[in-house]
Amino acid sequence: MNRKPSTDSLCLRASNCCYWLSCILALTGCYLSAGAEPLDVWHWRNPTPTGNQLYGIGANAQRYVAVGEFGTILVSDDGNNWFIVQSGTEASLRAVAWGNGLWVAVGDLGEILTSPDGTTWTPRPNGFFFDLMAITWGDGLFVAVGANTSILTSPDGIVWTLRTTGTHPLRAVAWANGTFVAAGGEPPKTVPSGQFGQRISGRPLVLVSTDGVAWNRAEAPVEGQISCVAFGAGRFVAATTSIRTMVSTNGIDWRPGFESAGNYGMEFFAVAHFGDRFIASYGNPSTVPGGYLASTDGTRWTSES
Repeated sequence: MNRKPSTDSLCLRASNCCYWLSCILALTGCYLSAGAEPLDVWHWRNPTPTGNQLYGIGANAQRYVAVGEFGTILVSDDGNNWFIVQSGTEASLRAVAWGNGLWVAVGDLGEILTSPDGTTWTPRPNGFFFDLMAITWGDGLFVAVGANTSILTSPDGIVWTLRTTGTHPLRAVAWANGTFVAAGGEPPKTVPSGQFGQRISGRPLVLVSTDGVAWNRAEAPVEGQISCVAFGAGRFVAATTSIRTMVSTNGIDWRPGFESAGNYGMEFFAVAHFGDRFIASYGNPSTVPGGYLASTDGTRWTSES
C-alpha cells in the first residue's frame, strides 16, 4: 500500500509468526484514507528475505519500523520498499512503538533499544531480564510488558521502572481514552491424551491502569491466553489462543465476542483496527498457511481469504 500512516504508532505482537504474517503486520495501527487499496488485494512487500521471522511493527507519520528474530529491524517510508538496518543486538525483538519523538523496541531478556529515526539504535540497559513481548505509548508514558507478569514504564524510553511481577506472561498492551490495558495469562499447552494429546487453551489475564503505576485485575469472560489487544471504534478488543474475542469500552468490564468451533490448535496472533474495522490474524503456531478475520464491532467476525 503506497500510503504513509496518519497517526502515531501502535505496535503489533505475534508469537511464533510465520512468513505470511509479516504481510498482515504491515496493517498495524495505521489508519488509511478512504482511497486506500481494499483488503481483498494483497501484495508481497519485502526486501531480500533474511530467513528471520518478524514479530512486531510500529508506525509514525513518516515511517514504518518492523522488528523480529535475532535483532532484525526493517524500515520503510512507504510500506512498499523496505531496507534492513543494524540493531546492534542478536536478541529477538518482539515489539516496537513510537512516542515522544522516539522509537522504542523491546525483546528477549529485557532488551530495550531506542532510536530517533528508526535507523540508528542505542541499547538501554535496565537491569531487568524478563522477555518483553509488547510496548505502547500513551499519556506521556511508555509501557512494556512481558514474562512473569512484568510491566515496565518509562517517560523517556531510557530509564525504566518495574511496576508488577507475577507468574504468567503478558503478551499485549494498549492505551486509549486514558486507560492502559495489559493482557496475557497462562499459556496454552498439550498434555498426554490418546494418540495426539489434548491441547489446553490456557487462561486469560487482564490488568488495567489509568497511570501505568497502579494496576488492577479485570475479569475476562473467555477461555485461552490473551495474545493481542487493539482499540478502535470506541472499544478495546482482545483475542485469545482459543480463537475467541472479548470486547470492552473501558478496559474493565468485558463481554464475550467471537467464539470459533472446530479450529483445534488454532489461535489468534494479532489484532488491529484499520479504517472502519478490526482485522485479526490467526493460524496454527507450527504450520502455514493462516488467515484473518474482519469485524466492525469486535463481536461478529467474517472470514477472509
